Amino acid sequence: IRLFVEAADEPGSASETSADDVVAAPEQTEVVAAEQRREHRLYGLLQAYLAESHGIVSKRIRESTSSNRRGRFGNRWLHPDIVGMMTPGVNWEDLIRQCSSAMPMRKAKLVSVEVKVALTASTVRESFFQAASNSLWANRAYLAATEVRGEDTLEELTVLCSLHGVGYIAIEPEN
Repeated sequence: IRLFVEAADEPGSASETSADDVVAAPEQTEVVAAEQRREHRLYGLLQAYLAESHGIVSKRIRESTSSNRRGRFGNRWLHPDIVGMMTPGVNWEDLIRQCSSAMPMRKAKLVSVEVKVALTASTVRESFFQAASNSLWANRAYLAATEVRGEDTLEELTVLCSLHGVGYIAIEPEN
């Protein structure tokens, strides 16, 4: 996994997710269910990366257990796939920690990550704005994907990330 575009803001334990955690609704097609299983397998990998590389303690949000009063697909944009918290100063020296505690600033930062298997020209905007909608409450919002199909798609994603302060994380499962 490598961080491609940082969010506009400054730069644990990982929980495991198995394919058994994915429950497809009866009206979903096999293709959609398979895509969901592929996406859900990425959560544990991404959580391990966030913990090891950035000290972010994260949890997976299971939207299927969330209250839904908005009908079918009502929770689709309600929750990000992964929510995390950064606590600056965990590895700081005592003097730096004391100086920091005297400063009037937030001590923890919330991170949201929307995970997708692949981004294409037809899905990049919806996926991006799904991630951007979480930036209203999160200090940092990211869109993570294993693949960006097409040079135009990557260019559009780069522009959107730059304009809206949302980061992109390229997931490389084999690394």
